[in-house]
Amino acid sequence: DAKHYTEKNMDCIVNTWSFMLVAHSNHAFYIGLISFWLARKTRDGQQWHETGKKSKLALKKWAETSKWTFENKWYLLEA
Repeated sequence: DAKHYTEKNMDCIVNTWSFMLVAHSNHAFYIGLISFWLARKTRDGQQWHETGKKSKLALKKWAETSKWTFENKWYLLEA
């Protein structure tokens, strides 16, 4: 179930020191995409919109330090 795995993955990302690793930026990006999609398709859309906003915020912070690596992902979630 996409909802279950997205929640589980987001908990892991938010609660570990390795959140700054590039691999986690990819996870944050995909979680953001899935969350915004779920926000449009499910009844608990507000919860998923908040999760998507957290992913977008993380990518924005990373884009401020390394535009080359993270900015494109942030722009895609912003769209």
